[in-house]
Amino acid sequence: MPSQPTTPPAPATSPVDQASTLRELAREHYARAANATESNAPAGQEGVVPGGPRVFTITSGKGGVGKTLVTANVALCLRRMGKRVLVLDADLGLANIDIVLGIETEYDLSHVISGERSLSEVIVEGPEGIRIIPAASGDENLANLDDNGRLNLVSQFEALESETDFLLIDSAAGISSNVIFFNLAAQSPIVVTTPEPTSITDAYAIIKVLSQDHHLTHFYLVVNRAKDEAEGQEVHQTLMRVSDRFLKSVAIEWLGFLPEDHRINRAIRSRQPVVLAYPRAPITQAIESLSRRIAALPVRDQSAGYPGFMRGRLWRQNG
Repeated sequence: MPSQPTTPPAPATSPVDQASTLRELAREHYARAANATESNAPAGQEGVVPGGPRVFTITSGKGGVGKTLVTANVALCLRRMGKRVLVLDADLGLANIDIVLGIETEYDLSHVISGERSLSEVIVEGPEGIRIIPAASGDENLANLDDNGRLNLVSQFEALESETDFLLIDSAAGISSNVIFFNLAAQSPIVVTTPEPTSITDAYAIIKVLSQDHHLTHFYLVVNRAKDEAEGQEVHQTLMRVSDRFLKSVAIEWLGFLPEDHRINRAIRSRQPVVLAYPRAPITQAIESLSRRIAALPVRDQSAGYPGFMRGRLWRQNG
């Protein structure tokens, strides 16, 4: 890996800078939630919004590293723990989580954006009761979603908050405005990479953009297709060294590794999640271990990342 990775171009426009209406929506919702709970809050905790869904965006700088594999299979494992799980396919325009989960969809996010359907009307039930909000594949309008489209989407998520424990957002790869937008929804993004140098460099790129341009300071890391834990930890150490040198106050927390396993491709071809197709395989055991770590993660910031997406972060950055 070079001593200083190539700096990726920042998005031409920032959804945070543009979305004044979103900021107002965020401010109003956060104020309502805070007022509703403040009178019952323990001493010293006034103004903290308790509970609510845990929101994790599974992201990467490079495509093909296994984001959807992680999202779909972790969702199933969390569901088996008794959690109410909602999956948002946010790879707008190139969606494929329906294939990994083996589900058929009639409506998707494009129908929500156009106003033809509400968000609740496009949700489909997947294996073992997880719920999925599908996106469309090959829809250029959805891939280039503007602020009005995002606002239409944001405004409908609040109704789902009371029935969701975990919202997992399967984002697209790269640093487009949509990718940035959905990463800002998370309490902490989960960055997926592989040991390949190009994948590591691109993982650093998305961390750099989110930290320098959008003030995110905490990330989780999953290394997919690692030979063993030692190789995964080596990738983690590499990213931490570069981040410590060139970024300010950024923490990259190790979540775990997933081994290379030929059963993954077999499961995809059969349109089954690998944890269902091969319940005793090493890859399944690794995903179950990863899921337990995710379920046990502390709530880092209860005012950031929720189904309405922008409740706290937009307010603090732009209030």
